[in-house]
Amino acid sequence: MQWTPPLWSWRSMRLKIAICIGFALYSAVSMRSSLSMGIVCMVNSTAFAKEEFVDLPSEEEVENAARHGIVDGCPAHIDENTTAAVGYNGHLMWPPGRQTMLFSANYYGALVTMLVSGTMADKFGPTRILMVAISILILLTLAAPTLAEFNYWVYYGSRVLLGMCEGFVIPCANSLGGRWFPPNEKSSMAALYTSGNQIAAGSSGLIGAWLCKVPFLGGWPVIFYMFGLIGIIWFVTWTCVVSDHPSENRWIRSEEKEYLEGRVAKRNTKGTSIPWSKILRSREVHACLFCNFTFSFMVSINQNFLPLYFKVGSMNLFPSFYYS
Repeated sequence: MQWTPPLWSWRSMRLKIAICIGFALYSAVSMRSSLSMGIVCMVNSTAFAKEEFVDLPSEEEVENAARHGIVDGCPAHIDENTTAAVGYNGHLMWPPGRQTMLFSANYYGALVTMLVSGTMADKFGPTRILMVAISILILLTLAAPTLAEFNYWVYYGSRVLLGMCEGFVIPCANSLGGRWFPPNEKSSMAALYTSGNQIAAGSSGLIGAWLCKVPFLGGWPVIFYMFGLIGIIWFVTWTCVVSDHPSENRWIRSEEKEYLEGRVAKRNTKGTSIPWSKILRSREVHACLFCNFTFSFMVSINQNFLPLYFKVGSMNLFPSFYYS
């Protein structure tokens, strides 16, 4: 019986590859979500207050009504002093409609590349494709404060391009997993590296709320610079550690390389035909699409719009991201 190199060991190259893939997902999701964290501190909310807030009674009117015993509620209007007091000091003049367009832009971009990203990863190698995609994400994230200040539509275009690059992340991760993890380890490793999404969603909001209040460089630009820096750290780590296949890795032990030979997918150098007709008619694929759509819809709504909702209610900055 052949000896099996332990997976859960600090010497395991498979474990290190899974951690690097998870780091890639964390970096990509954090850089994409940086807008949902930063926009509440970027935009001047009082300039585009809705009519229902403008028409609410003043404090004096409410006090007069209270003396006569006819109080129906409390004043809930938004003003600059109120928002500044709870941590929001935005100055960009973007109406609510344009704000929501920015959140949708990256998803439009992802729709463009999702059909070709998997094929490109298999043909040219997921390691290089992912390096290029996240490199562009890093540059766009670092440039985001400058682009947002310069012109709304230029920044909108950068969000579309960001989505196009993000469309390569999951296909490249899955392609690399097929080349490194045997069938009996794929589910465990997929659970490990996809946790980068959850860690990013759970931690980046709190980090963003804290950075919004930092006086350095105006607060909110530091969010983009911080996650861009994390992306650079990922890039250096990825370049040094990861390869397309165990046979190409210079850090893997010979015992582990021999174990993986014949158990993982070979490096694909030729194009393969994809049975699109069978895929599109498969009930299993339809079920996966529906489940993924339902989950992603709820996550996107909460991640993107809850901070804005709490801002309208004048909730303090840090608790709003904690609840989001």
